[in-house]
Amino acid sequence: MYNKNLFNASLETVLKLGDVSLWNSLDKTFQPEIKGNDFMFKQNRSPICFVAHIDTVRDNVLPVVLEKTNNVIRNKNGILGADDRAGVFAILQIYKKCMKKGLPLPNVLFTDLEETGGMGAKEFCTIVQEQELEGIRLFIEYDRKGANQWIDYTEAISIHVSKYLNSFGYHENAGSYSDVFDIAETFLIPAINLSIGYYEQHTTKEYLVLDEMWLNINRGIQMVKNPIEELYPLEFIYDSYQNNSYILGSYNEYYKEFDSGKGLSAQDCEHIYQSLILIRDNDKDIVSEELFYEFLALVGEKEYILENCPDCFECAMYCTCGRIEQEYKEKLKDPLLTFILSLFVTIREEFYYEESISNYN
Repeated sequence: MYNKNLFNASLETVLKLGDVSLWNSLDKTFQPEIKGNDFMFKQNRSPICFVAHIDTVRDNVLPVVLEKTNNVIRNKNGILGADDRAGVFAILQIYKKCMKKGLPLPNVLFTDLEETGGMGAKEFCTIVQEQELEGIRLFIEYDRKGANQWIDYTEAISIHVSKYLNSFGYHENAGSYSDVFDIAETFLIPAINLSIGYYEQHTTKEYLVLDEMWLNINRGIQMVKNPIEELYPLEFIYDSYQNNSYILGSYNEYYKEFDSGKGLSAQDCEHIYQSLILIRDNDKDIVSEELFYEFLALVGEKEYILENCPDCFECAMYCTCGRIEQEYKEKLKDPLLTFILSLFVTIREEFYYEESISNYN
């Protein structure tokens, strides 16, 4: 059974190894601090954690026979398994380069059984505690077809994460499940799936474009050199969102004018977001009109929001024609307050929907 250090392993080796041999070799190579039956986590207190899954959908009946034509690799005997062995190889190369160049070492997470329900990631979410992820701002998984795509599995990702990824040449796309979805949902840390150069995955037509794989490996190294915090520093982090402030966008850009008399205070904003968290969790004892009024009082327009709309004659909080919303938005000259209003509108709609469902039932 193959059980060697993989930092000098070729792509061919990583593609051909069986799951057990690859798993044992990764364990020996990284010596992870935290392990389960189906995950291993190398903890380096880095703002980034690279992720890949070791399993494939190959039936393993026939041996992998690689065929290289110019810049493309295929398996003569069926499914190549670059989903996600290309991701495993990419992380090995990124880590190796960081060690060689004296760069900060990223966190690394390898999972198993992604193709059968993400069991490794689910185990990770069960065993690992939030404090053990302190300082991680992004989970980056290499488990996406193509060369330049990024997929987001976070409900309310910050625009700054989008800007950060786009600055490396990626563009947002839509996709199905990858196991970092479970991580994003559990820990509320932005979890992104990036292209790694394979195509036609899960079929006998699967192939890997080498230049595209290496392009994304080099992008990963650049992410280590230029972490998101250096471009978009965090101003403060709420206790309820210790590691995921890049979901709500807690940046200097939003808060730099708070205490200058031009907008809300930082304390007010913290109170607003704590209220948003409670609303998001659908706490029926807290989702109430009183909380909405308190929210609007912080913005300074409590009396206005209690007026009746002259068009639909509803209380402004329940205005359905949009007039009150538009007039209110025009009153807000500070872009931050407009941003807060948009959050309020979302909350109002969710609250109204919950009330409708409750009354219907």
